[in-house]
Amino acid sequence: MVSATKQRPMQTQQVPMNRLLIVKHLRRLLRTIRTECRLFLARPLRRRPWTAPLILTILALILINPLFSLIHFYYTQLKFREPHRENHFTHRVHTFLPRPKEFEEVASRRCSWLYAEFNARDGRFVNDFLTEGRNIFEEYLRATQSTIRSFCIIAFDADPLMAKPLNNIRSQRAKRTRHFEVFPQFVPGALNASENVWFRAPKSMTEVGTRTTARSIALKDFIDGVTFRWEDSGRETPKMNLARGNGNRGSVILRFNVLTPREAYWYLDLLEASSPAGVMCSKIDRLVLNFERVDLENGKPVLDIDDRDVARDWDNLIDAPSSTALSAGNGFAGIIELAKEISARPNCRTVVHVLDESGKVAHPVIVSNRQVYYAILAGQPTFDERVGAQTETWMTAVPQDRLTIFTNIERNEDELKAARGRQVGIVQPHRPELEQRLSLMQSWSHLVRVRESWDRAMKDNADIKWLALVDDDTFVFPGGLREYLSMFDNRVMYWGGSGEQARIDNGDSGQFANWLRDLNKKYGGGHCYMQNEDVPKELAGKRIEYKVSQVLNGRRAMHKVSHMCEDAFCRLGCPAVPQGAAIVMSRSLVEALRPHIEQCELDTRQLCKNCGSQRLYMCVNRYVQGARTLLTRGVCRAPWKLEHRLNFPFALTYHGFGRYRGRFLSTSSLRGDMVELWQLGSKVEQSVRFGYLSSYLIGMQRISDLIGCHNQGRYRNGKCISESGIEMAASDGRGADEVANQHGASARNGSA
Repeated sequence: MVSATKQRPMQTQQVPMNRLLIVKHLRRLLRTIRTECRLFLARPLRRRPWTAPLILTILALILINPLFSLIHFYYTQLKFREPHRENHFTHRVHTFLPRPKEFEEVASRRCSWLYAEFNARDGRFVNDFLTEGRNIFEEYLRATQSTIRSFCIIAFDADPLMAKPLNNIRSQRAKRTRHFEVFPQFVPGALNASENVWFRAPKSMTEVGTRTTARSIALKDFIDGVTFRWEDSGRETPKMNLARGNGNRGSVILRFNVLTPREAYWYLDLLEASSPAGVMCSKIDRLVLNFERVDLENGKPVLDIDDRDVARDWDNLIDAPSSTALSAGNGFAGIIELAKEISARPNCRTVVHVLDESGKVAHPVIVSNRQVYYAILAGQPTFDERVGAQTETWMTAVPQDRLTIFTNIERNEDELKAARGRQVGIVQPHRPELEQRLSLMQSWSHLVRVRESWDRAMKDNADIKWLALVDDDTFVFPGGLREYLSMFDNRVMYWGGSGEQARIDNGDSGQFANWLRDLNKKYGGGHCYMQNEDVPKELAGKRIEYKVSQVLNGRRAMHKVSHMCEDAFCRLGCPAVPQGAAIVMSRSLVEALRPHIEQCELDTRQLCKNCGSQRLYMCVNRYVQGARTLLTRGVCRAPWKLEHRLNFPFALTYHGFGRYRGRFLSTSSLRGDMVELWQLGSKVEQSVRFGYLSSYLIGMQRISDLIGCHNQGRYRNGKCISESGIEMAASDGRGADEVANQHGASARNGSA
């Protein structure tokens, strides 16, 4: 018994004293909380004077939020149904609800990037713009790595019933923009005044609907108040400073969904009749006149059950036009002539786009096949196979004098058979003895092809408006590329393709690397170290992992890099590098760059061995002022099996057929894949030529159905679904997850 009593104190000493204290205080705290909760609930029973009001206040705060939400719901429904019948109750409720932003408040906010739509209807075009930036809007969204968050969105419609769908889009999309405002019961006009507006009944061709009062806003004053002139743009957001440095001073897009040609003439007259500089050419980049669902022969709107078309008293609104060109008597053809005249003004930033009654672009006219010059890179090892596949397929749609195959070694007669009569040029750098990698044509061909294309063809042919630099393992849809280029003004120094981030140090002597590093740091990027700089001990050997957008097409992959500039990308501040083995350049840019080509060849010869596009990138951004970078998802950087991303709007090119040695090809051969693609491409070309189709652009879904399912079903998630709903294996035999994993693991981590 004595030994047992002596052991007990020893066992208690094994538990640390601090742990016992913690447990003791924790138990005391829990008992205190429990006691206080009981006393708080018991106090009302003891008739304490302050506890009952406190509890009631808490309950009221909990219930008041859903109560006001319910009132707001019924109020808005009543407002949409009966816009002019507002009783005392709804008026009192409205005083307690958050008031919408006044028009004057919004009109005082200036934006360099603005999308304003008039007669917005149910918001379908606004939604398209925010969803995919289709057609003319896409490139402004993607220029200089910018996003939709740089845009201001303002939508107007005279019909109060359209407020609900427009506000639904606003509630879903507003967070993606700088600010997004909707103004129902507003119409563009000459003066700030009230105007009686009639609405046609949505389901009747003869019945006239209700009348309402819409507020007329001065169109010219509105544009003048919410936008910057070129020299002032960029003040409202640091993002625009980068855009200005890359030659893009902003984008102001106006869209009018017009009902008659007379209305379009009136809008043009309002925008033209202003100060000497005007708002048309000084502030508007894109003016879209959409005549969709308009009978152009009779000048009358075609009633649509999905819309409520607004009817205005045009006879009393429209004064005598300021010029005969703006007379409504010129009809739809006169609108096209006006669009051509405005878009061709030498000192005018405005390009007018006109969409006809079917939604087809009537202006600008699609670039012709003689306005694009193709310069093909064809090196020694694969000349026969690759060039032969190209000349057999997509090159058949290109005039022979608008294409040259550039190579670096003389070819014999058997080898030249693959060219099928196409021009073949033997080229080399300006100073070949100084070129570090003369045998690797891809390291210097971009600059040489620009020089040779200008000297051989473009200089003496003013009708050539665009230059396309294409690799020999690249398939092109020529019609789609021409239609895409028609969205842009070749007088502006544009260049682009698929984009990637620039590697800060490509192995040069430092003149370009220092410039990229300074830009990256200026816009918030981290510091990196050159090879000749000392790295702090705490960073030596360490690697960091971050999400990087390798190709600026919505892909973001984790990428590990060190703190050395040779392993770091300019994620912020730097213009993207056009890539994709298909780079397009406007005539004005080629002409401005040509005098600097020889010097730039020498200055960039130390860049990495496969840096042909990066050498061109350095020359454009360092030797030319005002070049604008275009990025498009249509320039695909891999074969179809790695690029059948169905959320892409269309495909212009496919690349890399030979790189994967048949592994990711559809037919297991480069020629077979190009023939398969051209079967669809040639069919579309002929259909547009004979008027069966209105657009050369081919959607990714249609291409996937052809290649993945051989037109036997609809391709989705690596499988084919027939019309009867039967699931079949796709021709690639792989699921979407496997494709995505292989795609992310491929060696496409920015510029080499």
